[in-house]
Amino acid sequence: MDRELEFILKMAVNTFPKLDIINLLHETKHPLTAEEMARKSNRSLQEVKDALADLIRQRIVRNHTPDGTHEFHLTSDISVSPVLKKLAHHYRSAGKTEINQRLHDFHIGESIKVVLDASDKLYAGNIKVAAFNSKVYITGTVNMSREIDEADIVVRHFKDRLFIHKISNQLALSPLHHDDDKFIAVKVYQEMMMGHERYRQENAASLYKKVEVEVIGRVAYIEGLCNDKHKSNAVAGMAYRVEEIIHVVNYMVEGFAMDDGKMWQG
Repeated sequence: MDRELEFILKMAVNTFPKLDIINLLHETKHPLTAEEMARKSNRSLQEVKDALADLIRQRIVRNHTPDGTHEFHLTSDISVSPVLKKLAHHYRSAGKTEINQRLHDFHIGESIKVVLDASDKLYAGNIKVAAFNSKVYITGTVNMSREIDEADIVVRHFKDRLFIHKISNQLALSPLHHDDDKFIAVKVYQEMMMGHERYRQENAASLYKKVEVEVIGRVAYIEGLCNDKHKSNAVAGMAYRVEEIIHVVNYMVEGFAMDDGKMWQG
């Protein structure tokens, strides 16, 4: 399919009712009423009227009223008319399956994007959805790792209903600003504090003498002195409870004996 046909299918004749209208008006060679098109295409009158309204707005179909009857015909605009004729000819010859697949892909992409945009569980402003041969590709960036999972849930909800063959979720976490890194480091510290408090209660001793947390690009770097390196890894792993964190690097080293009376420091 050439670029002209791809463009007009994507931007204008992007639903099956619109395609039916284009084919009917091209084949009959004379104006038709909405009622006639609904009957010939075996569609509801409302479906046809909605499609006509879009096509008229896009100046692909013209409306005139001889004797007070609303009739419609294809535009004679030389910038559009040849492409419409090419589309109708391609559909009648060998391109019916190909065009139907393109329209189905557009429908899949738009349906999923509408639901993603409406979801209160993710910010979909940077998410793009594309479908090709009933395979869905989700790209873009999100702020939280849970948003990647939420987008996946949304698409899988449509899988059987829209006959989706494959889902490729390629969403990535967006880079964070420096101020965000500082805020996340505080959250990591707080999570580790809770983990350390449980350790104190269970072992009647402090694990850390001093701890510093730095976050750079969603990676938490933890430094300081500890009594037990192995156990410090478990507590450092508490950082993963902060959803912005994708990796933890524990630089803690075993140091001096801890004073049980001292709480660890950040």
